[in-house]
Amino acid sequence: MTRQPAPQASLWQTLPSAPSSARPSTGRRVADLASTRFVKLPSWFTVGSARRVMQAKGVRHALIEQGGRLIGSVDACALAQAPESQVLAQRMTPSSAAVTADATEAQALALMASQATDCLPVVAGVMLVGVVTRDALEVAESRGPTGCADDQAEQRPQAA
Repeated sequence: MTRQPAPQASLWQTLPSAPSSARPSTGRRVADLASTRFVKLPSWFTVGSARRVMQAKGVRHALIEQGGRLIGSVDACALAQAPESQVLAQRMTPSSAAVTADATEAQALALMASQATDCLPVVAGVMLVGVVTRDALEVAESRGPTGCADDQAEQRPQAA
């Protein structure tokens, strides 16, 4: 198995680091919410092969690469009804964007919206360190600053 060189930072559209004053009071960064459980698959892989690899690895999202560059992502739902022999390049959501590990939740959600994707690679410099999904960001956002589901109830005014 040959190792491919790490992609150059210039190959990705990355979100600049957030100044500390722009971070939300929760202090949560994308790195706090990113998962290190993901797979990278070549764009020429078939849907059937991708399903099997994703199932074996226990992941719902895959990053798609071509020529050592990340070119998109795909999730298990997008593959569920696709023909086994279709190639991933035809099923993926194309995106060359990545988010930096120290970006805020809001910045990651905005980048996802602009790229029409539900999953972004998380990078620290030129290192790929994980993936973050829209679901993870939205759940974290709904849980409030401590990460507990009842944070929102504590912030609401009590009825007299």
